[in-house]
Amino acid sequence: MVDPVVAFADDKPMRSADSHVIEPGDLWQTRLPKTLRDRAPRIVDGIDSLRGPVEGEWLVCEGISPQRVAGFAAADVEDPKQRAAADERGYGQLLSGGWDPVKRLKDQEVDGVGFEVLYPSMGLPMYGIPDFELQSAVFAAYNDWVAEYASHDPSRLLGVGMICVDDIGLAVAEMERIARLGLRGAMISVDPGRPNYASKRYDRVWAAACALELPLSMHILTDRGGAGYNRLPFLMTWMRQVHPIQLSLTTLLVSGVFHRYPKLKVVSVENDIGWIPYFLQRLAGSFEQFRYLVGYDSPQTPVDYFRRNVWFTFQDDPFGVSNLASIGVHRALWGSDYPHGDSTWPHSRETVKRNFAGLDDEIVERATYGNLNELYGLDP
Repeated sequence: MVDPVVAFADDKPMRSADSHVIEPGDLWQTRLPKTLRDRAPRIVDGIDSLRGPVEGEWLVCEGISPQRVAGFAAADVEDPKQRAAADERGYGQLLSGGWDPVKRLKDQEVDGVGFEVLYPSMGLPMYGIPDFELQSAVFAAYNDWVAEYASHDPSRLLGVGMICVDDIGLAVAEMERIARLGLRGAMISVDPGRPNYASKRYDRVWAAACALELPLSMHILTDRGGAGYNRLPFLMTWMRQVHPIQLSLTTLLVSGVFHRYPKLKVVSVENDIGWIPYFLQRLAGSFEQFRYLVGYDSPQTPVDYFRRNVWFTFQDDPFGVSNLASIGVHRALWGSDYPHGDSTWPHSRETVKRNFAGLDDEIVERATYGNLNELYGLDP
């Protein structure tokens, strides 16, 4: 019997629904309005921490904790024991495909990947910038740059823009602008703070996403916690990452948003999928118990809206893949997470084979190719 995964992988390059750029070190210092450049996110050599001086190149920006540059591009470090030393590297030692699209296409070919959806790296924690003017300018500068990057080969690179929803009018205007730039999706914070996504103040954002045909992505590490967020011990921070997406998805599913905007597409990005079976079970049970108590009046159940309006990415989640029948095969999206440290690059084919062992070829094709085409309206 032919292994369906091997047969598929040999015949067709996979499409990654979650990959990343690495923003150039001077991006914001050169592209922000001159009045904001002295506050621009920037790269510094070494920082002073509570434990004393720490070497290496760091991203620093007001309102967020310093971030190691090397932490965004460690896919080439395969031995976990070498991660600490690798974290001290600078731009000159990193995978340059993060900011050089020519090199990136070569790295795609090494990995058996023919297309990638591009998210920021350093931009992720910038959803925690507390100042609206600065955050909006940071996002706009990134959107300009990633549009230029993706334009190198639109048949293999799809950029997703960043928007801030604190000012709804400006958020909608930026969504319209990124659509004109050729970006095919928009990122919103996985947790907007107050008010949450149940508020009708966001209705213009949902309406614009539908009208512009821009799927809205909620990526891991984009809640509004700011500087205090990353002070938790690393593993504790990592383990709690799935909580914000669970809360925001629940909010959207039970508040009538998908009833009012049936064409709205929401993507859970890099939150993996193994938690979804229990999430849906609990959601269905809670709905049956409390629907009349809370006055739920949408015509379909929250689980129905999940299966219709929500997509979800994963990279190496064999438990989740083994439960795709209960999660929803038609909305699963594989992603390599290149060039981040937990990326499957350059072994994505082997990872997919291991994750999908024993499953039908059609399921593999959907998760690594077909579902992404449907989400973004791509040519096969």
